[in-house]
Amino acid sequence: MAKEASIVGNIHFVKGRMDVELGSSFRLTIAGTQYVKYNQNITQASEIALELGTLDSLGYAIIKNLDPTNFFTILTGTSGTVFAKVLPLGFALFHFGSGVTAPFALADTADCEAEILILEP
Repeated sequence: MAKEASIVGNIHFVKGRMDVELGSSFRLTIAGTQYVKYNQNITQASEIALELGTLDSLGYAIIKNLDPTNFFTILTGTSGTVFAKVLPLGFALFHFGSGVTAPFALADTADCEAEILILEP
């Protein structure tokens, strides 16, 4: 089946004399059939692996921070490079690069609850 996933987004930024808007929507064809969706406690004490279940490869992900005060980061692996910062009550939407096979997360100041959806490519 084609065009199984939809992504819709809009950002409107106004500051001083600056007024910028960018909107986009597109539909994706996902070759894989697997996904994981769960809530996970992201700890501050040590990096924690994102749960990948039966996924063989990683495609799009949306990761929401449910904490109203603290942020966390997403890393390429254990002791890896930070590639995303998820602000309090914010989210990150991205497609994993081919070099990321076992991503980790780390809270900055205190543990955070995250809602995570990862699709196969």
